[in-house]
Formats: sequence, structure tokens, C-alpha cells
Amino acid sequence: MGFFKDFKGNVYREYQINTTQFGIAKNAQQVAEISKQQKIPIIRIPNQPVNYIVKYTIMEVILQVFYSFFSGCMLSLSIPNEIYEFGSPVFTLFAFIPYYILFSKKIKTYNQAFLAGFIQSITTHLFSSYWLAYFKDFAVITLGASAFGTGMIGGFMALYLYLPFSSSQNHNTLLDGTLYQKFYDTKTFKII
Repeated sequence: MGFFKDFKGNVYREYQINTTQFGIAKNAQQVAEISKQQKIPIIRIPNQPVNYIVKYTIMEVILQVFYSFFSGCMLSLSIPNEIYEFGSPVFTLFAFIPYYILFSKKIKTYNQAFLAGFIQSITTHLFSSYWLAYFKDFAVITLGASAFGTGMIGGFMALYLYLPFSSSQNHNTLLDGTLYQKFYDTKTFKII
């Protein structure tokens, strides 16, 4: 299947071309002749998809959820808990790697970024604050509301993390990840 382009930048597939409206040109002289015939001159271009809507496969969605969930699990193990009294620096070191890979390679929209941040934050909160469920009568409030609130904060922070990836193709994943991790290390975030 061939692809064609007019001089306004519109891309057409071969089946969209009719000979009454378009004329295929190979050089500037043919462009002038086609224009005199009141037709739109088009030129052949290399094959490329004309897809303006991002299509998702079920596997991409599952991988995005897995990366977020796995990062949240590792981050919850890096926080001080009953197993590691002072936290685990090894888990801290590797906790955000799947999350950064997710943002640099898999995420394509702001909705996906928000969902990834929400899942990662809510997983971290649920696994690190599971003891809040022991308040039997208030478990929905103590654990549920705080997990939802933390997930919302994580979702909005993920939008902030996604900004450099959405605006340009050339970005420094290591620098962006370092800035994001520095935010998590600030005293302000630890209060939240």
C-alpha cells in the first residue's frame, strides 16, 4: 500500500486517491501541469501509518499496571517496617527503576501517567500502612481514605513526572528520575 502527501502536509493512503481530484507528480514540471488541470498535486512518500489515535493493546495495559504495582511493592519494602527496622536502601535504590522505564517507554497520555502514579502510590501506602486495617470499625476511613488520598497525590505527581516526556522526544531519563526521587526524599513529602 502506498502513501502520498500533498503540499499542505496532508497524508493519504493509496485507496483514498481518486484520479479526478488528485494527480501524482514526480517532479516540479509535473506539479505545474497537474495544478493547471485544477487537480491537487501529490507526491509518493515512504510508508508511514496515518494514525492520529493511540491504540492500546491489553498487554500494554497489563504491563503498565505491573510496572506501577511492582515499583509500589519495592518502594513499600524500602520504608521502615517490621521486617526492616530502618528500611532497606537496596530496595530504595531499585524501587523506581520500573517506574522510570514505564514513563520513558510505555506511557503515551496524561491519563496513563495519572493512573500509573495512582497505582504506584496506593500500592506503596497499602503495603506500608497495612496496620491501619486493625482499626476494625474505622478501617475504611483510616486505611481506605488515606490510601485514596495518597493515590491522588501520586497521580498528580506522575503528571508532573510525565511533562518532560510529553513535550519532547529528547529527554534525560536519569535526570528526570533523580528530580522525582528527590521530591520523595524531601521532608515536606514525608509529612504528607
